[in-house]
This record gives sequence, C-alpha cells and structure tokens, in this order.
Amino acid sequence: LEGQFLKMAAKLFSAKNILDVGTFTGYSAMSFAEGLPSDGTVVTIENDRKTAQVASELFKKSKQAKKISLLIGSATDHMQKFMDEGRQFDIIFLDADKENYKVYYDLAM
Repeated sequence: LEGQFLKMAAKLFSAKNILDVGTFTGYSAMSFAEGLPSDGTVVTIENDRKTAQVASELFKKSKQAKKISLLIGSATDHMQKFMDEGRQFDIIFLDADKENYKVYYDLAM
C-alpha cells in the first residue's frame, strides 16, 4: 500500500527529481521510480554500507535501475552539498534515523 502511495505521489506531482533519505532495502526508492517519467531520477541516501550494498543489488535487478542513484554516507553531508549546489527536488522523503529529522527538514527547506 505504501509503495502504491509513493508511486501515485510521484505521478500526481509530476515529479522528475526525488530525494529519498534513508534507503534501507530500497522499497521507497523503487516505488517512487515507478511513478517517474523515463528521464526522472530518485537519489537515495543510506549511511550504512552493508545496508546500501543490499539495496544496490536489488536496484540492479529492478526495471527502475536507471532512474535510481544510491549515495552512501551521511544524509546531512549529502543534503548540505545539494543545498550548496542549488540542487532542488520535487519531493523529499524522510525515512531515516528519527533523531535527525529536524536537521533533515531544515536542510530540505
């Protein structure tokens, strides 16, 4: 159900660029990617290397692989870099370590 909602949100908002903070298995990134046009992109950030490796393998097997870019490392560092570069996203989905939500939210705004 959640995956269908994310796919629908991407379509409803005509999103082309989505940031997914907290990859885990990659379910949300793949769901968003399904709702994107062929030239759309989901950037997903995972801090844990082992978890990112699992998601990476799943992405490679997915029909949506070309739309997904997996970054490994601190979400705050990556988000700060995006902000410094002036990079914008149509949707930002926060689903990472809960104690940093305020920091992620501030960087997203």
